[in-house]
Amino acid sequence: MRVAFVTVVSIAALLLQQPRPGAGADCAVAGSAVDSQTTARWNRYAARLERLNGSGTNKPLARELLRMADASSRAQRAVAQSLGRPGTAKRGGISPQLERMLAVNRANDAELKQIVREHGWPTVHLVGLAAASAALGILNESRDTPLEAALLPALQRLAKRDAIPRPTVAGIQDTVLVARGKKQLYGTILTVRNGRPVMLPVQDPAHLEQRRDQYLLERNYVQNMAAELKAAQAPCAQHSSRARVSTH
Repeated sequence: MRVAFVTVVSIAALLLQQPRPGAGADCAVAGSAVDSQTTARWNRYAARLERLNGSGTNKPLARELLRMADASSRAQRAVAQSLGRPGTAKRGGISPQLERMLAVNRANDAELKQIVREHGWPTVHLVGLAAASAALGILNESRDTPLEAALLPALQRLAKRDAIPRPTVAGIQDTVLVARGKKQLYGTILTVRNGRPVMLPVQDPAHLEQRRDQYLLERNYVQNMAAELKAAQAPCAQHSSRARVSTH
């Protein structure tokens, strides 16, 4: 089975964080453009994960994780579609759509914690590849950095054993590092300055692409993001589900 490559942040975050015309402030953003070569590598990797782990033993849990991920995606799309429409902003600059997205993320955080308490982290063996990817995506959309940090060591071990997909684990690790005021490892977090994407500082930049390849992260990342930002044509909002990345 082929599943969509799980990227580091949503298209809603991309659209939310483009610069406002005339604004000088930076807006944190992470990428979603995925090149065809990366998609092909992901499909080969996904097939191997399924051969090793099977299609999942807990179908009800898999369905619930997919429902949670779908709720998050719907909320993000609503935010993206509302940008630039008159009458969508509330006092303080937070739209009802953005409030809804953040509420969905909080609800998903709470449910994900309960799932982990009852079942452990959802692996491919437990819930199948699509739902295991969904669980990582839910965590990656969380604003609960302490939760991400607490789960990260276990996720890294599971990724090394091919028990869960690797790509989003790299993004979670970068988020934790940046939140702690450190340089990221995999270059998954960008900032937009004067309309151009710029990668936040990384450790050992000479070996960045080698590290990204190990986690099946796309090549030509900044260039892909630049093309996507150019096509997006949306103003930069003051709040975002990932804006915390740039404020630590």
